[in-house]
Amino acid sequence: MSRKCTVRYGWRSTDFEMRVGEPKVYGSLRVDLEVCYQKPPEEPPESAAFLRITSATSRQVQTMAVPRDLNEEELLATEGEDVDVRFSGWMFASSPGLNALEHPVYDIWVIHCSAQEPVTPPEGIE
Repeated sequence: MSRKCTVRYGWRSTDFEMRVGEPKVYGSLRVDLEVCYQKPPEEPPESAAFLRITSATSRQVQTMAVPRDLNEEELLATEGEDVDVRFSGWMFASSPGLNALEHPVYDIWVIHCSAQEPVTPPEGIE
């Protein structure tokens, strides 16, 4: 199952989708979506995502205007490097200010999480 998350960057109000495990670079930031959760339709709506946001390395920054995926070579090149972690935690679509990235240029928040197929809880769980 593929889970994806719509993320908004406030500086230019750019919305884009991310998939779990597929990091993106936007401007000088690298965003890793580790978990994406959407409540079932019968419950009050809520999307939550666990994001890890770090400073992108100079070789990762190719454009400041368009979010882009990292290729395999770039991912392997950055494994084990010390990174400047800007944010690591849960963000909630209904409360973007509750746990926010503190950055002088960028605002990043979760808009919505979704899955290609519905998630069915295991038997015995209500």
